[in-house]
Amino acid sequence: VPFAREIGSTGTYLLPTVVHLNSQHVFSLAGPGTEFRGLKEHLMGLAGNRAADDVDKRKDLMPHIYAYLALVFREVRAWFMEEHEDKYRGLEILWRVNVGLPASRYDQRHMPELYKSAVRRAWFLSIQPAPVSANLATAVRQLGQVPENNQGVLSRDSVEAFPEVVGAVQGYAKSPQRGDGLYLLVDVGATTLDVT
Repeated sequence: VPFAREIGSTGTYLLPTVVHLNSQHVFSLAGPGTEFRGLKEHLMGLAGNRAADDVDKRKDLMPHIYAYLALVFREVRAWFMEEHEDKYRGLEILWRVNVGLPASRYDQRHMPELYKSAVRRAWFLSIQPAPVSANLATAVRQLGQVPENNQGVLSRDSVEAFPEVVGAVQGYAKSPQRGDGLYLLVDVGATTLDVT
């Protein structure tokens, strides 16, 4: 895909947290339109001690965050079905999403819930049979709760939040490239640096 970059032979992709909004008010991960960057920083900023107007500005970007994640989820599902359709054709896939939080934010009571709610809303947006538009993303933001009874919706139990560094350690521990020895793991995030 044009907005992803393959890293070595691991098949890992990095996606910048950037979303574009075109003149028809439809979001995309790459393409024409107004570019919105730093979405993760805005989400993290909702947990800090910020002035009320700063928090309001950050909340106004929630539809953009949902749109970004929804587009990523659509790409992931499309890739998965393209690569593994022969094995999973006709089966109901029960998806789970693990979301990483900066270790420094994990202990803030509402931060894991904020991230998990964003993931569930974005997933709900991603399964809608329409382009990811500003109106649709705003409607998802205004939902009291994500409907649980819709087919394809992630249940609360299907989304978990962990410190990012835990995911990095686990990923390496299960990697075929792992080896015995002592390691220093450095995770350079959007606005954080975790070292293990």
